[in-house]
Formats: sequence, C-alpha cells, structure tokens
Amino acid sequence: MYLPTEYFADIYKINYEDLFKKGTRLLLFDLDNTIADYETPNATNQVSSLINRLKSMGFEVVIISNNSKKRVSLFENDLGVVAIHRLSKPHTHRIKKYLKSKSYKRDEMIWIGDQLMTDMKCANKIGIKSILVNPLKQETERWYTRFNRLFENRKLKKIKERYKDEFIALGLDKRWVIMN
Repeated sequence: MYLPTEYFADIYKINYEDLFKKGTRLLLFDLDNTIADYETPNATNQVSSLINRLKSMGFEVVIISNNSKKRVSLFENDLGVVAIHRLSKPHTHRIKKYLKSKSYKRDEMIWIGDQLMTDMKCANKIGIKSILVNPLKQETERWYTRFNRLFENRKLKKIKERYKDEFIALGLDKRWVIMN
C-alpha cells in the first residue's frame, strides 16, 4: 500500500523523457514539500522552467494538494496548470472524480509526492504508478505532517524488513538515512 514505483531525491532528478517514452501523459504533482516548501508562497523560476518544459514535451501537469484554495491557486496561476485543493489525501473520492473526467488510462498517469502516508498510499489505492521524492524542507512542516512522518518511518522500517530487495532496488536506503 505504501511502496512507491520509483524513488528520486527530488523532482529535478526524475527522467521525464523516459516516462514519456513509456507512455506516461499525466503528471500529478503534490504541492507542499514536493514542488515548494511551506514557506514559499509562489512558484520559483526553477519550478516554472520545469513545468513549462514538461508541458512542451506533451505532458499534462496537475497539482494536487490537501492545502487551501488560496495557497494552491497561487501555483495554479503561476504555472498555468490545473490545481486541486483540499484533496483529503489519502482519501481518493475527489481525485477519482477528477480522473474520471480525463481520458487517460491508469498506466498513463503517475503521482509524484514526498509522503508515504498520503501520496504513495493514495496512488496505490487508485492503482497508478508513483514516484516518491524527499521532502524539500522538513523543518517547516505542519504538526500533522510531522505526525505522519512518525508513521512513515515505521512503514519504511517494515518495507525494509519485508521487502529488502525492493527497498534497496528503489534506493529507499538513501531515503531512510534522510528521514532518520
């Protein structure tokens, strides 16, 4: 339920060309601590450049977040993409409703986020591929995210014990060092 399909240090290390060649067309990006830390109110030039490059490659980019409409809409406007706020991850009702309105197959979508407990769980519940990235700036996380990190560490430990080969193949040992 919590195991990602892939793991990268950050969104800039992902091989998007390879994803596109393999048929991915819709990129669902978590906002907080994936695209921007909690203290950054708008999209940076680096994020804008990446999103523009991805759109020019032929990807549809959607921002997904549990955060407020006010915060999410700033990125929606800056980046010229659809953004869904108050998603209530890991619940899937709202994201499933949105995805039904799209014509993509499940193997054409990928979820990119920094949390096992919300992002990876939600992607797995929906049945789409996922990429786990490191959180940008843990020290600015809200109390509820910090609380989730405690459970995340337990899940990582269980994954390490039960799925040692996958844990190492994905590179989650690097994540383990960062999170502990």
